[in-house]
Amino acid sequence: MSFCHLHTHTEYSLLDGSNKIKEYVKRVKELGMNSAAITDHGNMYGVVEFYKTAKANDINPVIGCEVYVAPNSRFDRETSHGDDRYYHLILLAENNTGYANLMKIVSIGFTEGYYYRPRVDFETLEKYHEGLICLSACLAGEIPRYIVRGFYDEAKEIARKYQDCFGKDNFFLELQDHGIDDQKLVNQQLLRMSKELGIGLVCTNDVHYTYESDAEAHDVLLCIQTGKKVSDEDRMRYDGGQFFVKSEKQMRAHEVANGEVPPDVSLAVDTLVDPLHALLVYAMNDGVTRPHDLNALVHLCTQRAEVTTCIVSPRTVVLRGAHDERTHIVMLLNKVVVYVVEQFGLLVGLGAFAPDIVEEYGE
Repeated sequence: MSFCHLHTHTEYSLLDGSNKIKEYVKRVKELGMNSAAITDHGNMYGVVEFYKTAKANDINPVIGCEVYVAPNSRFDRETSHGDDRYYHLILLAENNTGYANLMKIVSIGFTEGYYYRPRVDFETLEKYHEGLICLSACLAGEIPRYIVRGFYDEAKEIARKYQDCFGKDNFFLELQDHGIDDQKLVNQQLLRMSKELGIGLVCTNDVHYTYESDAEAHDVLLCIQTGKKVSDEDRMRYDGGQFFVKSEKQMRAHEVANGEVPPDVSLAVDTLVDPLHALLVYAMNDGVTRPHDLNALVHLCTQRAEVTTCIVSPRTVVLRGAHDERTHIVMLLNKVVVYVVEQFGLLVGLGAFAPDIVEEYGE
């Protein structure tokens, strides 16, 4: 089956998604799909659980995130209001480099750009774009917002900017159809934009719950998030009941593309992305690494033949090993931390998924 859900929120999109990972993977399997993505709002909290569950069910996991992008600098405060505080953008890891960059982008959103939401900016995306596939997102994306307001030319320039950043083959315009009037307008203009700029199209469903019958329960969840009652008229809603895990047949039934673009996806997402077999050590220093120090670190990391090391940059070391070597990798990681601190007096931080492995296998 060719279709793959590339815009999916799980319960880790806190108080916004009710799509539990185990149910999501089970449903994808039932529908005959062989791949599925996770793109929670602004975080990667569910990535390890999703990866494990998908692999256990022979589903290829696509690791991603729907990040919040500040309209100007991530450091700005009170320069815009309401919906214009941030825009949505989908990022998918194409390979291990993209996976590492995605972790950096998401982390920067929390440590440097947090303002109502963990925001990044275009400067961050330019710096860490390598290995990432970018989709233009839902109606809350920057390009759709400009189209809805009648600023097609400005939206076109924004699309060109993202295409230049991520590359011609790594940026796509995202078509969605949940029965919302604004989406019809946006889809028409995105089809036009695709022809004019030569940008590829993908059709997605903004998944927030697993089954169509979950719409009412999800509406209650939104009320909890916003402090509203179900009976309140003026409140946040996901109207239409279309935000569930649809089959390929249901996706193809949409009139989103008017017969011009089939709603399927053939993005080349590298299956090497593997959060369980790689641990990252970030040595925050002045960027100056002496060769003999680096060699000593490599020697320390490769005491066992099953464990390999890769120097990604002067600040990053990646340890890799087979599934059964995770305990040994954690032990090595502890030694690396001690070594780096003793040699350089540096602040060392573990990769995003080390705590999960430490908890499961012990120190």
